[in-house]
This record gives sequence, structure tokens and C-alpha cells, in this order.
Amino acid sequence: MTGSLVVAALTLTLLVSCSVAIDGTRARQGTGTCCATLRYTVDPAFGPSEIGAVEDGIASWAIGTNGTACTIRDDVHYDVAILRASSRIEISGDDPTDWPIHVGFYNGREGHIWIVSPDLTSDGLADCASHEIGHAWGLSHGDPKSIMFWQLRPLIRQEGAAPRVTPEDADVFNQRWCR
Repeated sequence: MTGSLVVAALTLTLLVSCSVAIDGTRARQGTGTCCATLRYTVDPAFGPSEIGAVEDGIASWAIGTNGTACTIRDDVHYDVAILRASSRIEISGDDPTDWPIHVGFYNGREGHIWIVSPDLTSDGLADCASHEIGHAWGLSHGDPKSIMFWQLRPLIRQEGAAPRVTPEDADVFNQRWCR
């Protein structure tokens, strides 16, 4: 094959399979058919273990939806930027009245997810990332067992277990994106 044919074949593979990011990393997807792909970037201000926790939270959507929700880390062409906030006041905006309980915030207009990393354990960071990515997918708050519950509930899962995208979360995702 000539060089241009190889490039064309690789480009077509990327577009059809939705399985490899521009930077060469594997897309996060399960065994199902990918209905929607969300490209994201992670703020380098997060430490390496924090980035790992954020990635675990994002991957929970592929796992929980059995692969219908796909995510690709792409630091150049992204839909959502996951940004590290040092304090809750950074994400409070103009109305800080109920912000003392918030550790994450999705701003859909700007495509930003803000996470107050210093206030969270590694598991809490993964859960927060999963919850806020759910908002980026267009989901609203759900029942208390859902990753989309409005409040982080550390007792929902065992320490060290993957963030849980419930079957109800997956149903809402699939109804929105897999028609």
C-alpha cells in the first residue's frame, strides 16, 4: 500500500470503529454497539493518581451501559474538559449559597466539568467524575442508588469498587442516545 492509502485506511478505521483515540489510547467501550462518543481532556493540574481516578469514573459509563456509551481521551479535539478546582469557592459562581456541599459542577455552555479534587478520596473523585460525565451526556439527577444522585454517597459502593452506573442510568442514556 502507498502511504496515502495507509493513511486513508487508518482514518476510515478510526471513524468506523470508534475504538482508538487520536493519541493512540483505546476508547473506553464495552461489548455493546457504541451509540454516542464523548471526547474529553483531563486537566494536567490533577496528579497522576487523580487522573487515574477520573479515568475510572469516565470508564464506568462504558461498563455500566455495556458499551453503548463510548469515551475517548483527546487532548486536542474534545467535547468536555475535566478541570481541577482547588476549592469549592472556585466553582460557586455568583451564588455561593448552596455551594458548600458541591464538589463537582458541569457547565454545559462551556463544556467544562469542575471537580474539587482536594476534598475527595480517590473513590470520591471517580464517583464525581462519573456523575458529572452523566450530566455531559444530558442526564439529570436520579434516585439515591444512581451515580446521578445529586449528592455523593460514599456508602453506595464498597471502597475500591468501580463507580456504579445503574441499569436505570444506562436505560436513560440508551433512550437518549441509542434510538
